[in-house]
Amino acid sequence: MPSSYTPSLKLILQATGENNGSWGTLTNSDFTSLVDVAVAGYVDVPFTSPGADQTLSNGNGAAANQARYAYINMSSAISAARNVIVPTASKIYLIKNSTTGGFAITVKTAAGTGISVPNGKAMLLLCDGTNVVDAVTAFSSLQINSLTATTLGATTLSGTISGAGNQINNVIVGTTRINPRVSSTASTATLTPDISSFDQYNLTAQAVGLTVAAPTGTPLDGNKLIIRILDNATSQTISWNATYTAFGVSLPTATILSKTTYIGCVYNSANTRWDVLAVVTQA
Repeated sequence: MPSSYTPSLKLILQATGENNGSWGTLTNSDFTSLVDVAVAGYVDVPFTSPGADQTLSNGNGAAANQARYAYINMSSAISAARNVIVPTASKIYLIKNSTTGGFAITVKTAAGTGISVPNGKAMLLLCDGTNVVDAVTAFSSLQINSLTATTLGATTLSGTISGAGNQINNVIVGTTRINPRVSSTASTATLTPDISSFDQYNLTAQAVGLTVAAPTGTPLDGNKLIIRILDNATSQTISWNATYTAFGVSLPTATILSKTTYIGCVYNSANTRWDVLAVVTQA
């Protein structure tokens, strides 16, 4: 029986009695050296054409095999977002997108789905034998030090980091603007703010009496809520849920004809109420 090769890394499988007297050479060229690059090797793979996808070589034994390397740096210019095609075999990939042009690359199998790697970033990915997926999707604990807006770029952080073992230190926003989440509608009989989705609610032409209901969602202590109300040139009544607790101000019971009114609230987790700290009407 002739020698064969492993499906993932293409390492030689020496058949009994095969290559008699040459096994030392084959061990070095088709096994030992290849394991070395699979565990710790770095390879730079330039796109051969800026307008085409790039397929990683995947030869047996000592033949050219870019897919075998532990760290793969994709380089050269591309003219649009491109695919990097990896073998349909299980393997972990650490891939960096060092291409020029500012485009993302998607690491995938020929027939499966993949993961997009942003320009200038490196990601740890896993081919499960069908598709390419994130190699890591959870941490038992997490600490990120000195995270800056420059580091984040246009990245969006979502979800919740909680628990005693999870910590983010020294988050610096710098000059990056944090945009409020604003919901705007002309008129409604009942306003039920969803604090998980919006920070400000605008009523631009209130045409009926208004009931402001208790917000939905899961607020955190100190969350801010702003309500802005302008009627439709006819004064409208306003009633408030008991969760809105006035502090040194009076909750408005009606709009002022053709005037805009702001109501500013802060969530107080100690008494599970929304403390109303400011009520201001246009002069």
